[in-house]
Amino acid sequence: FDITVTCIFLVVVTASVLSLRTSRIFEKELVNHKLAEIDSETYMQGLRFQTLIRGAQQDVRFLAGTPPVEGLLRARKEDPEKVKVWTERLTTILLQLGRSKPDYLQIRFIGVEDGGREIVRVDRERIGGELRVVPNEELQQKGSSDYFKDTLSKSPGTVSLSEIELNRENGEISVPHTPVLRASIPVYFEGKPAGMIVINQCVLSIFRDLSLVADHERTYMLTNASGDYLLHPEHDKIFAFEFGTVAKAQLDFPELGQHFEGGREFHTTFTEEHGDGPSLVSARLINYVPND
Repeated sequence: FDITVTCIFLVVVTASVLSLRTSRIFEKELVNHKLAEIDSETYMQGLRFQTLIRGAQQDVRFLAGTPPVEGLLRARKEDPEKVKVWTERLTTILLQLGRSKPDYLQIRFIGVEDGGREIVRVDRERIGGELRVVPNEELQQKGSSDYFKDTLSKSPGTVSLSEIELNRENGEISVPHTPVLRASIPVYFEGKPAGMIVINQCVLSIFRDLSLVADHERTYMLTNASGDYLLHPEHDKIFAFEFGTVAKAQLDFPELGQHFEGGREFHTTFTEEHGDGPSLVSARLINYVPND
């Protein structure tokens, strides 16, 4: 796999867990126990995230190899009368996949002709919403987008992943704000790139799960590889970079700065002192596709 962005940081902060008035020895044991506990939590959440992303990678690869994709490309070049038949067959496959994956917001086959115009697209407005087949007059040109150019530059079978970002329609951030990750793979025909399969996957389920398990003791935060918050209890810090402001984990937790700057895989736990008492912090870098 080729991955546009190689990692994401999962950050867990445990606050005010040392309020017990105990001996220093017991307090140290409690700290070590809690640090090990939250380190395990970041690991398990990371595995769940990787599992979610692997599904989209496998699906774009599957779709690129289905007969209607090649059939449609061949018909557009050699036998226009069969374009409708192959389009309907591919549309059926995209709909079936989308119905089995309620977190897929868009599944598209994009060509290289006409400014990179979408050829077939099915989409939904929200997780689990009703799928629709996008009519021809609403199909968009994507040739100027960075992911279009990047995907077409890849070799056959290479899956690219985007950063997690807010979903956009016609260049504008859609409302309600929806965090998505895009998986794409080039489609070759007669030895040349002729288009691509693209899936936009909503990752809101992970955000919601982390929020649900948070309590008075634990606060969960998620950032991208640059430290920008994707999930944070303070709403104005979430996806601040999408709106031209700065809210980064390394500014709130200076000890993490060296890890973000290094860009290498890590997991770390440490304690921080605040006016209302000590806090425990666990941070872990999660690779999209480890060992691939």
